[in-house]
Amino acid sequence: PIPCVPWQSQTSGQYQRRVHGQGGRKASFQKKRENIRTLEKHFGKYVHDNLMFYSTENNGQNKVILDELHNDYVVTFTQTDCVELNSDEMPQQQQDQILNIFTRDLFQIAGYKKYQREAYFKDGTAGNFQRQCEIVEGHQGRDSLAILKGFEAKMNTSNPKGCHLKVDLFHKLLFKDTLHQQLEKIKQSCQTEEEFKVKAEKRFKNKYFILNYGSKRSERIEELDWNCNENSPMSPDNPIPFKQYFKEKYGVKSDMHEHCIVRTRGQNGFLPQHIHLTVVSDECKDIYDKAMNIMSTPIGQRMKKIQVFIDEVTKSHELNRKKKQVEKEKVPTAWPLV
Repeated sequence: PIPCVPWQSQTSGQYQRRVHGQGGRKASFQKKRENIRTLEKHFGKYVHDNLMFYSTENNGQNKVILDELHNDYVVTFTQTDCVELNSDEMPQQQQDQILNIFTRDLFQIAGYKKYQREAYFKDGTAGNFQRQCEIVEGHQGRDSLAILKGFEAKMNTSNPKGCHLKVDLFHKLLFKDTLHQQLEKIKQSCQTEEEFKVKAEKRFKNKYFILNYGSKRSERIEELDWNCNENSPMSPDNPIPFKQYFKEKYGVKSDMHEHCIVRTRGQNGFLPQHIHLTVVSDECKDIYDKAMNIMSTPIGQRMKKIQVFIDEVTKSHELNRKKKQVEKEKVPTAWPLV
């Protein structure tokens, strides 16, 4: 059984707000990530809903006050109890949420990033995105496809015996070319800049994409911002250029000159050279069936790949556990002064 600490949170200010939110307007993706790191620093792994906040650590404190989550508000966390994960007092939904946090941590140690719900892919940072994919070449100059291969995994409680891990293969069908490359192809076929922009807007607006670095979370293109490129500042409040930010934050290069940047619903900006659009069947009818056959893995091959994945995750977790144990047992050596 895993001990979990329930907390209640209270916000001092004009109104109540969610922990990861920004009062009055939606928080940026960068601010959400910063808040998550702050909470993990104080509470370890955690989950929360509108009623309760559960964490795996309390660092010997039964009250935590944080003022860095928002410029205008202070959030106070007060510990209410300490329960076991398989306790009958904890709802099944909460048990599953907490287990999924441990599952994500387990796979991150092995180099896997969460895509959506229970799907995990090998981290694409450092330029190895193409090596994670199987390519389906298009015919007569048509767009080629890339099948991003990963795993679907979920940990469940099975009282009173503990937990079990359910794993299967998971695939994501993408265009092989980045959005930057697709924009360049459209531009070559246009006579004017205005024609290029109209065609690009018509083809790509409201399409879904994932990034070829970091998290494989799906996002939707709300607009193509033609007033910005890789050298533009992130926002009026953050003067760092996109190119510099992605280099420092994720270690990815942004050497190609962009005609625009992609804006998502929260007005977060992304560079087309890091974007791969997801595929729907009517966009590639000539090779869609071929791609679907590749993704329909025979049961024998499927079981073999799943076993290799589980062995990799287990080995990485054990090595990480031993590393932490060694670091914990290290004692500073006192040297006499001569």
